[in-house]
Amino acid sequence: FLLQFGVAIPLYNCMLCIYHLLTIKHGWKEDQVRSVEKLFHFIPLGFAAATSVTLAANGSYGDAMFWCWIATNRKHVTHVLRWTTFY
Repeated sequence: FLLQFGVAIPLYNCMLCIYHLLTIKHGWKEDQVRSVEKLFHFIPLGFAAATSVTLAANGSYGDAMFWCWIATNRKHVTHVLRWTTFY
């Protein structure tokens, strides 16, 4: 669960890049940034929470060799879930 929730880290990095792009290149002021700030938090946390909870509800977590992560009875389904929810 926590490993899957770690997908929020690169998404937060992306949000910081967008923030710097808006403030430096496009000259956005503080009040303009505040209007989209909630999205900068909701997108990474929302995606990480949604995928983590969905996988837990489906019983998709299990032994995945080195750690507990996405593991199903069907190998191709496991790969599809890993690629669509993490990579």
